[in-house]
Amino acid sequence: MDNLTTLESKLANALTQKGHTYTKGQLTYVCNSTHELTNGKTFNNTLCITPTHIDLMVENFLDFRNLTKYESDFNQI
Repeated sequence: MDNLTTLESKLANALTQKGHTYTKGQLTYVCNSTHELTNGKTFNNTLCITPTHIDLMVENFLDFRNLTKYESDFNQI
């Protein structure tokens, strides 16, 4: 049954456990992002999501959140 949990829900749970707030748009944005360890694929197109992938998504979230409003509109979505 755990496999039926959406990727956004898994990311939301990880962020909540770490004490971060987020919006639905930010979750979607991060799930559509890539990381060097996903071989150019977005997280939502990676075949097997592991706890390591969730940690990478949290890392991307924090990277996006730390951008200024001139670098990205991530904090406005």
